[in-house]
Amino acid sequence: MRSFVATAADGADGVNKGLAGMGGEVTIGLAIGYPVSSVSLDGSRADRAHYVVEFRGPGFAGSTFDLFRGPHWTILVFSDHGNSTASFAGLSGDVHVHRFGAGPDTVVLVRPDGYVAARVPLWEAAQVRDHVQRLAGRQAVAA
Repeated sequence: MRSFVATAADGADGVNKGLAGMGGEVTIGLAIGYPVSSVSLDGSRADRAHYVVEFRGPGFAGSTFDLFRGPHWTILVFSDHGNSTASFAGLSGDVHVHRFGAGPDTVVLVRPDGYVAARVPLWEAAQVRDHVQRLAGRQAVAA
């Protein structure tokens, strides 16, 4: 804002220059990270999930923003193994699970607000399942 005010003092050209300089990930909130929190599996800082276009997996094609849109948790399983999502069977409708055939075998838990709550190797999938069950249950009680 200081930068905008400084250039706006130069008249219309300054205002236009100031407006052109505004924007990007900082002003639209995409670069915001949350401090350490119990919402993250390991209690670490939560950063915004990356925006990826042309994201493709079984039953899904689009951007990550399309995938995350809605008030639900999202589990992304990156693995070529067809049974890699088996440990997430039976989770509530508040949790969407998607597999993408790309390694290394990794599980990413994305919060309903689009921030990453966990990123672990596939062999730790049970920890993610237990964590999201606790969080989704807490969310349902709060609603």
